[in-house]
Amino acid sequence: MENFLNVEGLSKSFKNLSVFDNIDLQMHGGKVYGLIGPNGCGKTVLMKMICGLMTPSCGTIKFNNVIINKANAYLINIGVSLEKPELIENISAMDNLLFFAQFRKIVTKQEINGWLKHFELYEVRNKKVKEFSLGMKQKMAIILAVMENPSIILLDEVTNSLDTKSREILFKLIEKLKEDGKIILYVNHNIGEVSKVADIIYMIDDRKIKVCENINLV
Repeated sequence: MENFLNVEGLSKSFKNLSVFDNIDLQMHGGKVYGLIGPNGCGKTVLMKMICGLMTPSCGTIKFNNVIINKANAYLINIGVSLEKPELIENISAMDNLLFFAQFRKIVTKQEINGWLKHFELYEVRNKKVKEFSLGMKQKMAIILAVMENPSIILLDEVTNSLDTKSREILFKLIEKLKEDGKIILYVNHNIGEVSKVADIIYMIDDRKIKVCENINLV
């Protein structure tokens, strides 16, 4: 069965600031959805609502007709990399991944080793994260987002600090995840990069969201 995510009549306000006004959005498994818009338009806010970290002012977000909220988002298995990587600086890369893996108990140590090798971090797996470069930390954040085989994957500016080779590794991985039927929402300030990765591009403009038909006009 194909997975699907529906955003229905969603609005979000912070005190006197309205970020979204009655938006609708549909996403299906096996596609990459790009999300673009100016700084401060609400891209990260939308991702936080999808993964249950933030509550809409009104409206619903449904995965396969089940409403996502703070109480049940954990059960849906959503992979998330939002803004800067959130890692435990004083322990090793391996211990970081094992620490986060212990909650769901889905991914094995052998599989974690595979992800470290995939992103060329295996040789430094026992090194403390505080000694990592920004690019290495970014790769760790990507591993955390995908290692538990989530149905929905939210990637927010994940190519920041990545070198060319690491970007290509990521893009090939996204293509594989798409083939596996994942719902992928991809945010990046580089519109050219979004157009390279995404099948459909949504644009946030004046508290609304719409399909971007012509990327060259943005």
